[in-house]
Amino acid sequence: MYGVEFLSTIKNGVIEVPPEYRKRFKNYVRVILFADEASRIEPLRPFGLATAEFRVPDDFDASLPESVVREFEGL
Repeated sequence: MYGVEFLSTIKNGVIEVPPEYRKRFKNYVRVILFADEASRIEPLRPFGLATAEFRVPDDFDASLPESVVREFEGL
């Protein structure tokens, strides 16, 4: 696998790939997007909205019963 990094734009939901890369990688391209926080469309959900609505049990990290594990694993 070969990796390249380039700046691009998005027009009408389509990522514009520079012509020099379109010729070189014409059959397969994997795209990984990075964006800054200013480009977010939705605001972040505030932390702790359900704080008083439920309690995590003390045994939350305890092992599940074998019967549950077998059902989950389809055995």
